Amino acid sequence: MAAPLVHQVNVKATPDQIYEAVSTVKGLAAFWTSQSQAEPRVGSIATFGFGGPSQRMRVDELKPAKRVKWTALADFPNWDGTTVTWDISPAENGETGVLFRHADWPASVSQDDLGSINYTWALIVERLKQYAESGKPNPSSPWRHARAFARAVIFPAECWRRSQTRTWASSSRSRSMSLGRSTRGRSSPESWSVAPTRCRRTGPPYRACLTTTS
Repeated sequence: MAAPLVHQVNVKATPDQIYEAVSTVKGLAAFWTSQSQAEPRVGSIATFGFGGPSQRMRVDELKPAKRVKWTALADFPNWDGTTVTWDISPAENGETGVLFRHADWPASVSQDDLGSINYTWALIVERLKQYAESGKPNPSSPWRHARAFARAVIFPAECWRRSQTRTWASSSRSRSMSLGRSTRGRSSPESWSVAPTRCRRTGPPYRACLTTTS
């Protein structure tokens, strides 16, 4: 197994507030992706959408104000069977400690890919802290979030460099765009669709080409 991805942060909020944030659809949609579907019930399947691609998580453990544990299903490459835990505990100065861990990665996953995924998780944990402390929802919309998650999660880094175009079409014209360019105001996340692109390194199709029409 590859080493787990771990983040720890102290939050100026109660354990109950943190637990609600990481176990309910209201909380998860407030700091992660706005396309979150979840319920606090062991055995249920939570789904997190990213403007086309999505990842399902089975809820394995729920300990109010203490712990939430998920197991990833076979959606994103290499995620099947990996586990995500949110451990909640009292910290100093009346704060609450949150220990995030994404573990049980197959040994075949490269350090570059794990590093990219871990960076993305760091951004998500920071959004959890901001939401729990302010009470103001600030999710990553699928439109803004998809590029980062595509690069870090949906396919390996080598495939990313070979899969870097997206097509945007309007009623008056169409053009190809680099994934790195701004698309603000041109279409909504709901209009995205995802087409598979064959990864030259590993063979199977990966969801690499994001296509949107308006």
